[in-house]
Amino acid sequence: MPVMGNSPQVCIHLNNIRHNFNVATQLAPGVKIMAVVKANAYGHGAVQICNNLVDATGFAVARVTEGISLRCAGIGKPIYVFEGFLDESEMRACRKNKLIPFVHASYQLDMLDSELPVWIKVNTGMNRLGFTPEQITLLQETIRQKNIVGVASHFANADCESNPKNKSQVQQFHQAVDTLALNVELSLANSDCIFTMSQNHLDWIRPGIMLYGSSTNTQTDNRLKHCMTLSAPTIAINVLKKGDAIGYGGDWRATKDCRVAVVGIGYADGYPREMPEGTPILVKGMRRRLVGRISMDMLFVELEWDDELSPGEHVTLWGEDLSIDEIAACANSIAYTLMTGLTERVERFYTLDSTLDNILGSDIG
Repeated sequence: MPVMGNSPQVCIHLNNIRHNFNVATQLAPGVKIMAVVKANAYGHGAVQICNNLVDATGFAVARVTEGISLRCAGIGKPIYVFEGFLDESEMRACRKNKLIPFVHASYQLDMLDSELPVWIKVNTGMNRLGFTPEQITLLQETIRQKNIVGVASHFANADCESNPKNKSQVQQFHQAVDTLALNVELSLANSDCIFTMSQNHLDWIRPGIMLYGSSTNTQTDNRLKHCMTLSAPTIAINVLKKGDAIGYGGDWRATKDCRVAVVGIGYADGYPREMPEGTPILVKGMRRRLVGRISMDMLFVELEWDDELSPGEHVTLWGEDLSIDEIAACANSIAYTLMTGLTERVERFYTLDSTLDNILGSDIG
């Protein structure tokens, strides 16, 4: 579909997601891949991404309801649930829908029968979810009576390979594995670990944010391709005189006679209100400045006098030539927040092309 209309639009570049998936496979050859599609595939559309990643060994979500939704959409590959089940009804739902939950607490063990296959989550220092190595020692006999198919943990500092806590986490993980003495598969590697700690790829890797073109490790940026282009329509172009104020509070005043575009996107669409003045926005490929306060449905872009922009034409909030990581940094945030924060008001469509220019006039959507 063409970029047009009066709504913000986000284009998901499927070929680029496959490229990023292939980067993971090249970095960890022969290792099984649990592609992380929680939070609607980080805002990219979980069903579409699962159907796109045909070579993934399985998929991972955070919650039972997310896994059920994928099953209802016809996703047949193994689905893993990071947060596991909260009560017996969710455990039964896992069994019914053939979901494989991660078990991280004794209350789950108490509910668990010996048939449902599960992974054991070990807390090695993240202190979020999981059994500590000491708890593993106390509960080892109970755990061994369950249908354990894997043991996993999660790095807290994988973006910094030299952080000494990484070594400590690895040691605690293998201590727990040795205590359990089970012949099961192991997983430690999230996105950053895939890039920085190949010795910890083990049996499974769990690429998440890297699939969607972002990473907290700047050394990986040149290997990954952007996967999401956010654009929004110009709905007015105003000519201001020096000293004129715009928007709520009149915080920004024109320092000279100028033109300002009013763009139809705001914090109700997921573009953060906290974005500061000067945040870059692309106008026909040229960087221009965000000015004034962001409203619920609109924001302002200062134009050059010779910019040829008309109402109805879209500007780009982030995409190929304007990294989502750069935009997130402007708001002292991370790309995860921007990706998952886009609301239902933003129209989504999918393309096999890598750039927005190549899909103008296409019928993919």
